[in-house]
Amino acid sequence: DQERLPSPQPLADAEARIEDLTNKIVELTAVSARLYTEIKNLEKEVTENQAAYGKATAICEKQFADFFADSGLDSGLGLGEGFGKALGPDLVLGTNEGTCKG
Repeated sequence: DQERLPSPQPLADAEARIEDLTNKIVELTAVSARLYTEIKNLEKEVTENQAAYGKATAICEKQFADFFADSGLDSGLGLGEGFGKALGPDLVLGTNEGTCKG
């Protein structure tokens, strides 16, 4: 009957492997939670940056309109594609519209 009993080593190896895998699951669960938090923080940051970009664009467009209104120039000069004459460090005249230069 002794020959029919399995060796205790495979059972010990399997138990050790189960323990290793359990520890790995705990470790990766913690990494997953940390990455989830980082993703949520980055999503919030992107949303804030998009809002700031929208505000900056609106300010730039207003400055562009004010520039032409104050100068008496027509903002629809039809200067053509790629004209890109710099009007200042942050304002560029492109194809009939101003854009903020980043």
